[in-house]
Amino acid sequence: SGKGGTGKTFVSVNLAFALGQLSLRVGLLDADLGTANVATVLGLRPTADLSVVLTGEKRLAEIGIKAWNGLMIYPGIAGGYVPDISPWQFARLLAGIGEIEEHLDHLFIDSGAGLSPRTTNFLLAADFVILVTNDTPTSILDAYGLLKSLAVKFWVPEVGLVMNRVTDTARAQETARRFIETARRYLNVKVLALGLVREDGAEHESLRYGRPLLVSAPDSPAARDLQAAASRLRDRLVQTAAPGRLQVR
Repeated sequence: SGKGGTGKTFVSVNLAFALGQLSLRVGLLDADLGTANVATVLGLRPTADLSVVLTGEKRLAEIGIKAWNGLMIYPGIAGGYVPDISPWQFARLLAGIGEIEEHLDHLFIDSGAGLSPRTTNFLLAADFVILVTNDTPTSILDAYGLLKSLAVKFWVPEVGLVMNRVTDTARAQETARRFIETARRYLNVKVLALGLVREDGAEHESLRYGRPLLVSAPDSPAARDLQAAASRLRDRLVQTAAPGRLQVR
């Protein structure tokens, strides 16, 4: 996302969980350094996080937690500001990612909002980037600004798009259509519409109880939307030899 508050982590958790329901081995790395909250969203209390991986005390595989439906969670660093990681620390983290990928079909990387040096590192390590935005003018402008930076600085040819917390489906569909067309025309970037996730109140209940929405309210409109988005994402991955690392921004 171009900024925080779009529900990026909520979407990451539930897309990863939904792919796991499709008999895929899925992991989720919380790379939002300093404000990580994947573990909180899932009601987990990790005993170790990425900080001990960056210092070399533990391997990434050693901090993994098996959560709902076998989803593997690799907790990030919460509790405040974290300095930019050094090249050798990132190299250690990449080595850890390579190790855990041997046991996974797909790894989601939930990175911070915006395009800072630390999020750029994870961007370059990903095979496919998924943008999460809301159907508000400010959020759309922020997402487009981020996409423009991705296209100009890193030549990203394709991204996925999820519009979260949608209150007006028709308006959101038209907004997504315009976003996709603008990206194609002016940035030469293909935007794959993964879906709209309706705002129905169920998200708040899932966060309150520390469960994926697909567990706490599997029949809710938002849960059905997320399952549909996961199916589209799976189809995209099958068509292109299934890239392994999916970065949600």
